[in-house]
Amino acid sequence: MAFNAQLSGAAGTDRRIDYAVLTDLKAPTACGAGPRARLLGDHAAYAIAAAAALLYGVTLSRHHTGDGLILARAVETLSGADLLVPHRLLTQPLGQAFYRSWQAAGWTDNALIPLQAVSALGGGMCVGLVYAIGCRLAGRSPIAGTSAAGFGVSCGTWLYSTDAESITIPLALMLGVLWWLLRATPAAAMRPQHAIITGLGSGLAILTYFTSAFLLPAAAAAYLLTPRAPRWTRLRQVVITVGCMLLVTAPVYLALLYVVFGVRDWQGLAQWRLYGGAPGPGELLYGRLVPESVPHGIYGFLRALASYPGLELGTSTMYYLSRVSWPERLMLEGWYAVLLTIVALPLGMAAARWPTLRRSHARSLGVLSAWSFGYAAFATYWVPGDPQFWLPVLAAWWLLVGVVLSSADTPASTPHGARSARFHLPGPSLRAAAIALVGLLAIVNFAAFVLPNRDLAGNRPYAIAMSIKARTSENDLILTGGSDTLFLYVPYFADRRTISVFHILLGTPADRTGVVLDGINRDVAQVTGAGGRVLVAGAEPGRNDWPHLGGQVEATRAYFRGLKTAPAWDVAGESILEVIP
Repeated sequence: MAFNAQLSGAAGTDRRIDYAVLTDLKAPTACGAGPRARLLGDHAAYAIAAAAALLYGVTLSRHHTGDGLILARAVETLSGADLLVPHRLLTQPLGQAFYRSWQAAGWTDNALIPLQAVSALGGGMCVGLVYAIGCRLAGRSPIAGTSAAGFGVSCGTWLYSTDAESITIPLALMLGVLWWLLRATPAAAMRPQHAIITGLGSGLAILTYFTSAFLLPAAAAAYLLTPRAPRWTRLRQVVITVGCMLLVTAPVYLALLYVVFGVRDWQGLAQWRLYGGAPGPGELLYGRLVPESVPHGIYGFLRALASYPGLELGTSTMYYLSRVSWPERLMLEGWYAVLLTIVALPLGMAAARWPTLRRSHARSLGVLSAWSFGYAAFATYWVPGDPQFWLPVLAAWWLLVGVVLSSADTPASTPHGARSARFHLPGPSLRAAAIALVGLLAIVNFAAFVLPNRDLAGNRPYAIAMSIKARTSENDLILTGGSDTLFLYVPYFADRRTISVFHILLGTPADRTGVVLDGINRDVAQVTGAGGRVLVAGAEPGRNDWPHLGGQVEATRAYFRGLKTAPAWDVAGESILEVIP
């Protein structure tokens, strides 16, 4: 049956739109046809979300990321405006509210497990939403389930769904907006109410994590790529979306800029930075526009897909390679070369079958492309090796896998038939390969990082922190080079005052290095003068992954070389040193 929508044209005349031929824009079927199939599809999404949340809940990590410890300490100790982080305004207040609810129910331990529970719930919602979106795109529940399962067992998803770091809740909000955009019929998408909800949802996501602003290109693509609708109507939907997003975010940020962050004039606004701090010499904001960021970003995406035994996501690959043999180096490079080939295959198949996919999925693929390209560009510029910034791209890639699988049985229609034929494999074979890939990722990621991260005895920074707690007093001072998470583990688990020399120097101009180091020396003299001890743990900053930080690394090394120390004790392969006054 043809679906007709009636819209008003710019001149006030009515235009009849026939959407029967637009298979990409038909009413969502929830992986089936009819109310019963839609109901079953909704129930399946809820069940998949619950199953994923349960999986994450029983595999909570005991090797905590640095940002997870920072968040836990914040919700435990801060209050009021101190909880507000400019680029994550709602993250810490929501985390504290959840932690307080656990305390009201009788919880007496720290905030880590409550925050991990939030991440597990958010991760479950993300997997359920990938399934729901996959149903809309693929039209088949087994294929949508494959995409959702693949995303759920991917390394980055599993990691951030089992740690205290708040990544999954903002991602779930973003995927919810994406689902809202892709589920609408053309007539519904062109109603002002639809754009209002899109804008309000985007605004809420942005307040949770500012990078959610990349939803706006996706929303614009969704509205502008709705065919046969009047141009002014499509533009109106984009304007409404942006306006409603600003209605949510602008008053909040303006108030906080004035009241909390003390910005009173244009000069203060120019010096204020969304994520805090000040840019270093030669830096544009925080990220760096350098060619090597592109391969680094690709590698970051591959690490978000799959882990490698012995190489944790928080570990520098250069540091890892400096400590292994050549055969081990070749094995690591071979593993990620295979992953790169796997990632490229659905992209190549989609490109070869584009004339066919354009007729059935032009709007959907346009939305996913706008969303993932924006995030990929940002991640490559910002911190290309950090998997958390690649999770939205990872979700889009798995959804593309579903689209390719669903179209595998459809003959390709392309003028480049011979070239396209090389990418055409039988649908059952492709689906079996995709299921095998999901199984492989589940096994590798579970064995390579989930199980090791469950082992508290293998948590080196934790073991060092607990030994420091047992052998020191509150009057003592701990110095660290900042090469690992000791500078966060020691103050959180040992509750000892800790100075990371490298991190203090990180934002210090070269001509102020001596002044900063003199200040640290005064702290050392004050502690020893009062009868306390000054201990050194993790003095070596490790390999320098960022050439532009070479000065700070060398200054840190030089500082520790200038200290007079004596061995205090050994723990977890680390020699704890005591500074001799």
